[in-house]
Amino acid sequence: MTISESGEGQPPASEGLSPVVAIVHATADGVPIIWYVNTDPVTDLNRLCGAWVTPDADQHKNLLTQRWVLQFAGSPVPNFAAPRLRFDANRTRQAIIDEVDHLGQLHRATPTKSGASRAAIEWPDVPGAVDFTNVPPVPRGVSREDPAIADTVAVAYWLQELVEAWSRIETIRCGREHLRGDTPTPRGIPLVAVS
Repeated sequence: MTISESGEGQPPASEGLSPVVAIVHATADGVPIIWYVNTDPVTDLNRLCGAWVTPDADQHKNLLTQRWVLQFAGSPVPNFAAPRLRFDANRTRQAIIDEVDHLGQLHRATPTKSGASRAAIEWPDVPGAVDFTNVPPVPRGVSREDPAIADTVAVAYWLQELVEAWSRIETIRCGREHLRGDTPTPRGIPLVAVS
């Protein structure tokens, strides 16, 4: 099933949602941790674009309004986002894999203008599934002094890798007429809402 067939993915920009998503966790003392990751498929900005560790509820609301949220399971952080704005990291990853499979099938099934088979596409690697109870290793230089902050950083780096893979997939898709279809510009990452 493709992104367009499933109906999953980011709502249109007209809904006013930011392409910057928030990863939400909490310290052992219950202080919220919010880390921003820019998911725009074409950007000149850094993917990791903001981080806060603050007990200020007004700031939490401002930081999470009109943005998709990836919340650590079991985190004591209140859910400031409407349920439809929370996304599932691994279902999003699977939607990307499914879309690559669909694009690969379309590519193989569409001959060139001369009728020949097309050369294989080397698709970008999609990072493995994230396990929130055993997160990926933290990047070099990140302190493990506060495990929750370190885990949040590790998941932010994982999400950055996922977004970069999607961006490269979209570059490939947009560069091939037979794969572009009615969408000649890069699509946003297909964030899948928590059900």
